Amino acid sequence: MARKTGRNWVSSSNQIVYLKPALLMETVTIQSQLIYFDKSNLKAEMRMYNHDKSELKSFIWCSFVHYDLLNLKRANHADDMMQLFNDILNPINAITFEERLKQFKPQKEVK
Repeated sequence: MARKTGRNWVSSSNQIVYLKPALLMETVTIQSQLIYFDKSNLKAEMRMYNHDKSELKSFIWCSFVHYDLLNLKRANHADDMMQLFNDILNPINAITFEERLKQFKPQKEVK
């Protein structure tokens, strides 16, 4: 895409939490979804599980800005990309990263 249009996405921020260790040579499963987009931004959540997805090991929120590499400035997504993002958008029920973390961490009983 960068060669064809002179535009691409650049990372603007990342938030990650490690919940369980991934061991040396362990097979893991990565799952990702687009959780937000607008005219020039994307946000994806990626989760790393053990091989059968029975244990969440970590998750990350990655934010990207669509960027014009020729003019060195933010760019708007093309209409076809906006349609694609709309088609694959899978939002989550959390506004902040910390809220999402609470959804994954089991609540401990207070005695």
